[in-house]
Amino acid sequence: MFWPFKKKKVNNELFAVKKSNENLETLKASKLAEEAFDLAAKIYSETGPRKAGSESSKKCARILLEEFKKHSDDAIITSFRSSESAFYGSIKLLAITAPVIIVLSFFSCTLLALLLFLFVSFVVVWEFFLCKGSDKTFFSKCDMTNVHCVIEPEEECLNTIIFTSHHDSALLMNNKCSIVLSLYLPLIHWLILGLTCIVGFICDIFTLGLFNIGFPPLFQIVLLIIMALTSIVYLNLYKLITPEYSPGVGDNLISSCVLEELSKYFKWKKDNDKGLKNTKLIFSSFDGEECGIKGSAWWFNHHKDQFVSPIVINLDCLYDSSELTILTKDVNGYVNLSNSLASMCAMKAEKMGYKVKMGYMGLFCGSTDAASAARCGLDAVSIVCTSTTPNEKTYYHTKEDIIDKLDRATIEEIISLCIKIVEENSICEKQEEKGLVLQDSSKKLTVMKS
Repeated sequence: MFWPFKKKKVNNELFAVKKSNENLETLKASKLAEEAFDLAAKIYSETGPRKAGSESSKKCARILLEEFKKHSDDAIITSFRSSESAFYGSIKLLAITAPVIIVLSFFSCTLLALLLFLFVSFVVVWEFFLCKGSDKTFFSKCDMTNVHCVIEPEEECLNTIIFTSHHDSALLMNNKCSIVLSLYLPLIHWLILGLTCIVGFICDIFTLGLFNIGFPPLFQIVLLIIMALTSIVYLNLYKLITPEYSPGVGDNLISSCVLEELSKYFKWKKDNDKGLKNTKLIFSSFDGEECGIKGSAWWFNHHKDQFVSPIVINLDCLYDSSELTILTKDVNGYVNLSNSLASMCAMKAEKMGYKVKMGYMGLFCGSTDAASAARCGLDAVSIVCTSTTPNEKTYYHTKEDIIDKLDRATIEEIISLCIKIVEENSICEKQEEKGLVLQDSSKKLTVMKS
């Protein structure tokens, strides 16, 4: 559903904190956005594209760590071993395996062909489509690095708000062929090949030739010849992923820099006796998102038991505020995110005058780190500002994903929205607001209804 765009006239002091000391500068969302841009430009100039697990990605995490240390109660960097090549390699494995299966079928090795088909299908679905790959893999592994910081509440912790993003870059896609030729057709061909293996397996069972090497019946030979001649479609699939990496500034370095600015804002409030009383804030930037949400999966699995009543807000692809979308489904549409949290975020954005819509990751559209939180039983959503359908205005996973393609007004809007989300979900703020309302007898009925 789309809401009409109703941009309210607000000044830059909308989210300013009242001064408790005349020597303190009032923080503004516009200033935070500008500083997020400066930090993103600085990090990119020092790291360039950041392959998951590479030294450039680790350097980025270290820079973020030093920035988080300045504006938090605690900042921590963690490393884990995982496989980047398992995600992208599964697609190449499928392209390589298809001709092998055809050859095996030609010599009536149908059992071996079927087992190989099922094994590779499982790897592709598990790694590429469901993003559930584990450290136990035959693909090569590397050390990946996450970083997060914490702002503790002033009193007892009663709830936790976690903001997440990722700092690794994606491999570039080969745009010489359409998605139909490079992905859809090979996958259709693969399914037909699997059906051919099943037919051959059943025929061998009835003819008692399951373990005999020879030639299959004539109709199978004709079918296999057709499959062999059309197997050229796997060439485009093999070339779909190039060895070159995107600059990855919009997807998703800028979001990690936004987290740093948010930590600066809320630590500033806390240092001036305006901090959250019972709400813990965590800001976390992950590695390995672009190769199957590896970093967030590891992080949430290792920290989920430490959270008190958590909600998770993931930021990704903050390009264009006109495409502001709250995701309710993730990982190609297979993982449900929190509808209630998404509705709250959307309503908050609409009240602020922003154009917002609810959406989901469709098949072949990818995944975000919110899915890792949802799989651990946490209420989570992703906030994105781009179309999930590639077009001339989408820069993610391209060479054009540089800082010049980002919109400062969009970053300011997202920072403002995140601040309001914290205020909306902070227990102490809710309690204080309810207390003020209850003092007005004319509003008691409204409170009882809610």
